[in-house]
Amino acid sequence: MGSDLTAWIGALASAATAWAAATWSSAQPWLASVPVGAVFGLTVTDQVALLLPNLM
Repeated sequence: MGSDLTAWIGALASAATAWAAATWSSAQPWLASVPVGAVFGLTVTDQVALLLPNLM
């Protein structure tokens, strides 16, 4: 279930970033999407870390 939620969050963040880049000026999408991307990256890393012991 966690990986499904992670995939939906990633898709939503990508769509929101594309919309912000098309709508706002050049600096605002960066300020809005970098923290969201960082949280998404940490979430994916956490999921991979949970799977790593099972892959060895």
